[in-house]
Amino acid sequence: MATSRGALGPREHLLNAGKHIKDGHWSDSIRESIHAVESIATELAPKGSTLGKALEPLQKQGLTNPRLKQAFVKLYAYTNEEKGVRHAFLFDQPQAKVDETDALFMLGACGSFVSYLLSRVSQLKS
Repeated sequence: MATSRGALGPREHLLNAGKHIKDGHWSDSIRESIHAVESIATELAPKGSTLGKALEPLQKQGLTNPRLKQAFVKLYAYTNEEKGVRHAFLFDQPQAKVDETDALFMLGACGSFVSYLLSRVSQLKS
């Protein structure tokens, strides 16, 4: 299970996501937000090398329920499918089709999920 040290990665990603919003770098913010979730998820489920692979063990550990897991599977897929967020830009599309609203949503959703997982770990330890 994660320690307070294990939360340093997600914290740094969330801080970076906020800085990117301030600077108007929407796709960078979205990438950092989902990286925060991936960071805590792979810390809690070390055999999962990616967020997608870590979510199933998190559910089995009782850290999330199937519907919440599916929500993050879909958010992770969104960041992988939107060119310029987690993958390279297309030749004829030099920037991601995301905006401030998308970035703010992802920061809030991902920050909440990181907090949720840390709280669940704390509950299971006590």
